[in-house]
Amino acid sequence: MSVRLVHGGLPSDITPYQLKRFLKRARVSLGHLKGAIEYLVFAIDNCQPSDFLQGSTCAIWHSLERLAQTFGLSKRQVGRIESELVDAGLIRRT
Repeated sequence: MSVRLVHGGLPSDITPYQLKRFLKRARVSLGHLKGAIEYLVFAIDNCQPSDFLQGSTCAIWHSLERLAQTFGLSKRQVGRIESELVDAGLIRRT
């Protein structure tokens, strides 16, 4: 059995651009490291506009190697960032 991960969508008055700005400003309050916010911004940038609609799935399909290369980090560092975001309920791994 497969589980489809969907969300309720962004509020109608919030754009993906505004979401990225909010995340950057709220980084310290959210208690996340800079790398975690950069990961989320990258993920938002790599989603389609329709991914932000209710009932959709926001997903990126980049390999760990590609993410590490993109961020200039090791695969282990990217894995730690992903774990931090999973623990915070901000992303899900499939």
